[in-house]
Amino acid sequence: MPYINHHLNKVSMETRHNFYGILDDSMNELQLKEELSKWTRESLISWLKWNDRNGVYYDEESMLEFGNILTHKEAMNIMISQIMENR
Repeated sequence: MPYINHHLNKVSMETRHNFYGILDDSMNELQLKEELSKWTRESLISWLKWNDRNGVYYDEESMLEFGNILTHKEAMNIMISQIMENR
């Protein structure tokens, strides 16, 4: 599995627009989980970094800080938590 690093930070404007869309209140937690399960690990991590610039999500940072990398499931759970917290 390729490492996700800081170079992923360059996210297109179209993608950023889609990032805002997931914050829409129209989905409940289950629907949100279903939608995010379709996202790639890379997309989840891009969103997390976009939403929380100081968070440790990229593989290089995570390896240095925690000794492991964020799994798809962990990234999805963090993202759902962040979205639901801010509603």
